[in-house]
Amino acid sequence: LEVWAKATATDGADRLIDKEGGGVNGYLLGYEAAQKVWVRINADAVNSLATTIAVVLGDWTHIVGWWNGAIIKAYINGIEDPTTTSQSGTINADPANLIMGKWVAGAATYFDGTMGLVRIFNRPVSAMGIKALFISPYKPLGIPFFL
Repeated sequence: LEVWAKATATDGADRLIDKEGGGVNGYLLGYEAAQKVWVRINADAVNSLATTIAVVLGDWTHIVGWWNGAIIKAYINGIEDPTTTSQSGTINADPANLIMGKWVAGAATYFDGTMGLVRIFNRPVSAMGIKALFISPYKPLGIPFFL
């Protein structure tokens, strides 16, 4: 899961990419409180990862949620966060719609900010590949080539 995002606020329920809610929980990439990134695969509290690296509100940030079938990781601006979580198996085939920028559970909550260039891969991308995605000139408008 890859996205460029510029958050103006985070409230712990900010979803960037969400394929959950159909009763079997697929995957999620978003923000939790304190500007930390949150990655979930077949989601529950045990199978979630919250980064130690925080994003800066108001800045464009390249965020990647990564999973290879055994380990969940996150990358912020091409840098691997030191936190990892074990999660084996396959991603659940959640019948819920893919939703971006919104959490539909209970009262709808929307992401506060701007998103651009969302990608969902069907394979784990190497650390070098993630760095290449970060420095790629193909970014949302207004993001300099080098940050």
